[in-house]
Amino acid sequence: MKRKARIVIKPGASTQCLRGIVSNKDGDRFDKMTAWDGQCLVWKGHRDKKGYGQFKYKGRAWWSHRFAYAAFVGSIPEDMTIDHICCNPSCVNPAHLRLMCRSDNTALGNVARDLPEDFPV
Repeated sequence: MKRKARIVIKPGASTQCLRGIVSNKDGDRFDKMTAWDGQCLVWKGHRDKKGYGQFKYKGRAWWSHRFAYAAFVGSIPEDMTIDHICCNPSCVNPAHLRLMCRSDNTALGNVARDLPEDFPV
């Protein structure tokens, strides 16, 4: 059985509904690797030295934030990257992720983002 789409926004919300592309087994594996830390849904599985998580899905290693975006929001065009609005590289909360061109994301680095008015802090 596939899961239906739902974007995680608030702490305590479940990630159990993935965009109809992830089996319950894979969704459960993803869920077990996350925990709420304030408004961020933080990846607790393997992380690189910069804090970016990795998740294996169908034999391929995904960056956990890219997997979350693709599963909850939609596809990621080749010329785009995913920006963490919250500046937390371990965060996989789709409400904290947005598409951005690589050059803009690189230029921003870890500086504070202009947060949307309705962004939960």
